[in-house]
Amino acid sequence: MKWVLYMEWLENLDIEVVVIWESSYFITKMCGFTMNVQYLCLIVNILSLPDQILIILLASGTESSSVTKEAARLMDSCQLGTISSDTGFNASQCSEIVLNTIVYHPTPPRYLAFNEEIESQHENVPFLNQPKIRAFDQFDNVVDHLGITEAPWEITASIISCSSCHGDAALIGTTTVVSKNGWFNFTDLGISHKGEEYVIEFAISAPPAAVATNLSVTSRPLYVVGLPMTADIHSMTATDIEQGSTFSITFDLRDNSTNIQIPDLTWRDHTAFDISCDLVAPSETGSLSGTLIQSFDMVTGLSTFDDIVYTGYGLFYIGCHVESSMYTSRLQYHRDG
Repeated sequence: MKWVLYMEWLENLDIEVVVIWESSYFITKMCGFTMNVQYLCLIVNILSLPDQILIILLASGTESSSVTKEAARLMDSCQLGTISSDTGFNASQCSEIVLNTIVYHPTPPRYLAFNEEIESQHENVPFLNQPKIRAFDQFDNVVDHLGITEAPWEITASIISCSSCHGDAALIGTTTVVSKNGWFNFTDLGISHKGEEYVIEFAISAPPAAVATNLSVTSRPLYVVGLPMTADIHSMTATDIEQGSTFSITFDLRDNSTNIQIPDLTWRDHTAFDISCDLVAPSETGSLSGTLIQSFDMVTGLSTFDDIVYTGYGLFYIGCHVESSMYTSRLQYHRDG
């Protein structure tokens, strides 16, 4: 059995106590589950480091999930400094936790810090620089793991203050991420509405016992500008236009920095967008007629002109003007008639 090999290895260590599977009562007390030949939990004292313990957990067969769960509990106890009260073992620190072949160094975290500062872009899009957060110990060394791989700690972002911001302002994207190799990496976090001096707090939100530590870090004040919006052609009549015949143009509104269509035109209390079109300059051969003023559909984000007629011939340019109570934009379009 694989734990027999561990017994041989442990005989060479400078240890005070070795808990083996025959001591079923002691194992149950220390490790929190009933003894079974499919798993083993060892908690040992190291004579050269009297205030530290070494924890070894081995599992096979159907008991792997139980041992993993227990390893997560012990890892949390070690990192939160509660291992003595949680197990009754007289120790203030954990040297290592060995879960099968994986070795964890359960260093207690003292504080969180940004690896890179957040850089905002504009409202309703992800930040240019996403938050990357690490934990550090009391000696300012990086903590490599927060929890075990199967049960990592979590961190949650929330807006705690802002100035001159919209009442519906909120974070967009993934607001809770898990620790991976000691990193909390956000990938799509942003702020929904423009505003000034947004301050975001990132606080440990799981496991429950870690929440009480109040481990958190706050961003510097962030300034989020309004969406740089433009109108563009969504679709149009693709064939040549005959003199005096109708043709169609459908417009949409887009983020000018990404050229992506804006899916929700009602954000920031917009209630209507109107678009009006006409020739950019008078033509000697004809004029533009039909319905030349339309509103955007606030659900689809589109505005369609389907009965425009150019009475002349040759190349002509159409200029369009978009307005709402908060926004104005111009678009120029040309076709050969």
